[in-house]
Amino acid sequence: MVIIICMFISSCSQEDSNPMFETNSETHINNLESKALPSVLVTIWIRKQVSFGQYVAITGDGAELGNWTPANSIPLLEDANQENYHSASVYLLKGKTYEFKPLVLNRGDKSVVEWGDDPNIVISLPQTSLVELLLWFILGINFHGKDC
Repeated sequence: MVIIICMFISSCSQEDSNPMFETNSETHINNLESKALPSVLVTIWIRKQVSFGQYVAITGDGAELGNWTPANSIPLLEDANQENYHSASVYLLKGKTYEFKPLVLNRGDKSVVEWGDDPNIVISLPQTSLVELLLWFILGINFHGKDC
């Protein structure tokens, strides 16, 4: 499985749009401890084959990543043009380090089918003042030793 993380550095305040994370065309609202802090829009792409009725998600540190609770995880939507590629965009706070993990869930009851292997994915977001900065990280992460 390949995970690609793309960060767009921007300032997000309470006056800005409400979504704390978005998954392609769907918008989800997630409460941060302080919306007034500058945030980074992080887009995560994961390459993973799933069975019918399952989906890829991520969960991790803090409310913005679901507090390690699968039921509160961030769903990734499959790309209609690229089979087995799933993505979601998440607003995360600048200057903070986050830990998260991909997982596969059943659509109906949100039960966990499988977790991504250890170690967790760790990203440290810069405290930069640039309006927009594009960073790419390409990580090779496996689900239980299987590549996609």
